Amino acid sequence: MDGSSLLAPARGRYDRRSTPEERLRAQRSRLMHAVARAFVEREPSVSRVAALARVGRASFYEFFDDFEHALAIVRSLSVDALERGLEAALIRERAPVAALRSLTQAFLESLQRWPEAALVALASDGGETSPLGRSFERALRSWAVSSQSAGLITPQGDSERLLLATGAAEAFARRVALRAAAGGPEVVDAAKQLADALLRLLR
Repeated sequence: MDGSSLLAPARGRYDRRSTPEERLRAQRSRLMHAVARAFVEREPSVSRVAALARVGRASFYEFFDDFEHALAIVRSLSVDALERGLEAALIRERAPVAALRSLTQAFLESLQRWPEAALVALASDGGETSPLGRSFERALRSWAVSSQSAGLITPQGDSERLLLATGAAEAFARRVALRAAAGGPEVVDAAKQLADALLRLLR
């Protein structure tokens, strides 16, 4: 996301056609993007968020209790968006290999839409995998059950292999999201690379 879009409009520059409710939603959205950016910059503070969004600290507290509260909302939004994309991907394709590539495509597209929020959700919360990783693991498990029925993969060591595959997907996802957050070049054929690696791990 272009950093300039984090900024509040200058005094008197608000779109007068928008309602007060719309302006509040826009301000909340700018603040959440600033929260995610502050997390990625490793400056997790309300002061940094206010500076990024060019608003006063009081504006932040109109919407959030503290930085962690705002961060939890950003994390939840990222996970919810990913899960919707993964669910649609599993429905879209039935053939096992095509379904896996559809799954990795949805995963990576979700990261690139809001990479800073994805990096928030890819951070460890003390579990074996991150919140975003757990969502991907559930979708991958669903795909694996269907693929076993089709004879593509064998059922031995399911939990361990799924954990290993999820860890690999998380590491790759961080690379993709970090590049996107920095405005760098996209990883070439990222979805195919990830799908091929997961297939090798899970067969």
